[in-house]
Amino acid sequence: MGLVIKGMPYSHVSGFNLVPAEITTAMLPITLEEAKTFLRVNHDEDDAIIQGYIITAIKDIEDYTHRAVVQRPHTLHLDFATGKVEIPRPPIVSVDSPTGLDVHGYETKWIDIEDIEDLTLEYTAGYDPVPDDLQSAILNQLPVYYTQSQMAEGLKVMQHSMLAWQTHAIAENYLYHYNTI
Repeated sequence: MGLVIKGMPYSHVSGFNLVPAEITTAMLPITLEEAKTFLRVNHDEDDAIIQGYIITAIKDIEDYTHRAVVQRPHTLHLDFATGKVEIPRPPIVSVDSPTGLDVHGYETKWIDIEDIEDLTLEYTAGYDPVPDDLQSAILNQLPVYYTQSQMAEGLKVMQHSMLAWQTHAIAENYLYHYNTI
C-alpha cells in the first residue's frame, strides 16, 4: 500500500525517503553571540553545546512546520510514483536533478509524473534569509534545551514533560501559520 501525499488527491507514492543535507554552523541564521546574549551566558565553555542547540531547534521547527528553515540541498527518493507529487519541505528554491521535469507551483511545488519507478530528486529548499519570526522561534527554543541540560539528574521526568509543554507553546506562538500554509 502506498502513501498519498498531503493535498494531492490523485498521487500515489511508495518507498518515500527524504534526506536533507546536514545543517552546519556556517548556515545558522542565529549567531553564537546572539544566542549567548539571549541565554544570558557570559562564558565560552558551552559554545559548542549552544551551537548544537541552535541546530536542534531548527530541526524541531522543521519537523513541526514541515518546511525547510535553512536553505540547503535535499534528496528525495521515490521507489514508485504517479500523479501529482508534492515536493516536501518548502519553500522549494530549485529542482536540480533530474532536469526537464515539469515543476508547478510557487513556494510549494509539485511534479506531474506518470508511473515512474526509482525516481531521485535533488533540490534546494529553505529560506534565505530566514524570516524574523522563525529566528525568534529558534531563539525562544534555546532556553528550553539549555535549561534542560543544566537540570539535576533526579528531575528527568519533570523536565521531559516541561520540555514538551514549552516546545508546544513556542510552536503555537511563532509557527502556527507556517503549519497551515
